[in-house]
Parts: sequence; C-alpha cells; structure tokens
Amino acid sequence: MTPFGELSLVRKMAAGVAAVGFAAMVLAFVPSPLRLLDLFDRPPVPEVKAPPALKLAPMPPLAAFDVIAARPLFNADRKPDPVPPPPEAPKPAIVLGDLTQYRLVGTVRDANRQLALVQKTGAQLLTLKPGDVFEGWTIDKIDDKGVAISGGDQKQVLAIPKANNRAQSP
Repeated sequence: MTPFGELSLVRKMAAGVAAVGFAAMVLAFVPSPLRLLDLFDRPPVPEVKAPPALKLAPMPPLAAFDVIAARPLFNADRKPDPVPPPPEAPKPAIVLGDLTQYRLVGTVRDANRQLALVQKTGAQLLTLKPGDVFEGWTIDKIDDKGVAISGGDQKQVLAIPKANNRAQSP
C-alpha cells in the first residue's frame, strides 16, 4: 500500500466515527416519534395537599427585650440614644396695656438716675425708672427723645406731646 492509500483509510475511519457520533446525538436530542401517541392521553391530575396548620410560638414577655433596648443594634457604639430635653413650657401670653391712655409729663435725668413722669388719664402721676414694668410694658431707657418701652415683640417710644399754639401773631 501506498502512503496515500493509508491516508484514505484513516479518513474513512474518521468519517465513520463522526457518523456514529452524529447518530448518537440525533438519538439523544430528537424525541421519538412514538412519543406523539402520548399526546392523546389525559395528563395526570396533580395532588395538592393542604399545608400543615401553623402553630405560633408564644410571645416572650416585654421585659425580655430590655437587653436589646439597653444596647441598640443600629447604633455604632451600642449605647442608647440620648434622652431628648423636655419640651419647654409655653410662655404665658403677655397682655399689654393700652398706651393711648398714658402721656409722658416729663423726664428727670442726672449722672446717677433717670426718671420718667407718666400719667394715666384721670389717675395720679407714676414715677418710673429703667427696668420698671407697668401694664405689661418694660421701661428700656429714658433720654431726650422720650421713654423707650418694650413689651413682647413690640417697641414704642412715649414722647412729651408738642403744644399746638393757635394764637395769631401780632
């Protein structure tokens, strides 16, 4: 035999092995035509079983969770959150008196003392100094312009009224 004749025998054997492999693959992956007869059978009815009844474990007492509350899981240092400060008590509403009933009669000032003379219509004269409170208003300061007073978020100045001279000049 020639070397070329042996080569064709090797090729024939390789082709035979490939054909046998292809036939095995076809048999493995292609369904049998006999399986078509099973299409006319009724499919089996699956049996559905009810799940078993649930039995819940009893809840532990609330005191069992005190350990978790003492060392919270979601805080990095595992220390409890700080207690927030108690809310501030609401401040009582400041009731301010009507200033239209008062008029500044005069001011007395020296190096050591400041006084304001204030009179309510039909009442006696009041002597007030800075820091005094009357009718809900606080005296802030006394100067040449008048008396600066404040109450709540309001600020006002009581000034000596100017006289209107309606006399005609000669």
